[in-house]
Amino acid sequence: MQSPGSKIPAGRSYLFVEDSEYAAFAVLRYLLVEGRRALILSKTHPEKIAERYQVDCPVIWIVGKPPPGSKVITIDPQRLGRIYSLIADFVKNNPGAVVLLTGIDYLIAENDFQAVMKTLQLANETVAMSNSILLIPVSPESMQKQEFSFLEREIPPIDINVDFL
Repeated sequence: MQSPGSKIPAGRSYLFVEDSEYAAFAVLRYLLVEGRRALILSKTHPEKIAERYQVDCPVIWIVGKPPPGSKVITIDPQRLGRIYSLIADFVKNNPGAVVLLTGIDYLIAENDFQAVMKTLQLANETVAMSNSILLIPVSPESMQKQEFSFLEREIPPIDINVDFL
């Protein structure tokens, strides 16, 4: 369900390395303008995301212990199966949609690298089958070199100039 003339082909995942979070959110805004539905799963509080990136779509906050009385939707970082299910259900119900997943370093710290990679591999396959898009910003400095190399092989980094979107 790629929009005619879209600069971001659907049916795959994109790893953002340079200016990773800024670039990923710029691409997300571009895809929202194209008319795609979107979902964000992030370790950053949803209000801060709305302020910082001016995006209007559902945000699920990845947090171990939400503050009492919090009214935002949350998911525990140790529930990788549930994180995968949220992504899979969203793209299956909204073919051609886009999911932005931040906080890979946080997920690795709360679980282990292999478990997080298995989740990303499953999400990558589901995104491909639904002709959707998965955006993953990551800082190489936040991971071990060998882990980052494995992640890059699984999901190659995107090289895009977000100023021209």
